[in-house]
Amino acid sequence: MVLAGAFALSVVSLANAADRATESFMSDAIKGDLIKIELGQLAQQQGASQDVKNFGQMLVKDHSEHKGKAEALARQLGVTPPTSAGFAPNAEYLKLKLLSTGQFDREFARYRADDHMTDIDEYKKVAGRNGPTASFAKETLPTLEHHLQMAQSLQQKLAQQ
Repeated sequence: MVLAGAFALSVVSLANAADRATESFMSDAIKGDLIKIELGQLAQQQGASQDVKNFGQMLVKDHSEHKGKAEALARQLGVTPPTSAGFAPNAEYLKLKLLSTGQFDREFARYRADDHMTDIDEYKKVAGRNGPTASFAKETLPTLEHHLQMAQSLQQKLAQQ
């Protein structure tokens, strides 16, 4: 009887940990979309090169669509979608906003490449699981990988100027 109770408790603990992992992933995904949309808008306003402005436009479009899907899935899973990206991403936004035009382009491309590499690593971990978040992560990976390639290409192009 005690063993059955301990087993039931461990099953509940595992379920709670899975719920927390799902909640954390979905919340982080939406926060990531929020900041990428803001940064994409900033790139369109502050970018010196047309390539940076175009990349910013693509980020706004793709991450707006992704955010809608992420919010719908979050609600389906019982997770309340965040409405703010939080402090750390906003600090990066402010840092970029204060840069001169030429500095902005280089730092924006670097930050987008670094951030997308981190995102891809996280999405790959989740994609290896089962369930709706894994499917969502698998579906998202090609877009994130494309964004990474674009950011890296932009970095190379700006370094040659």
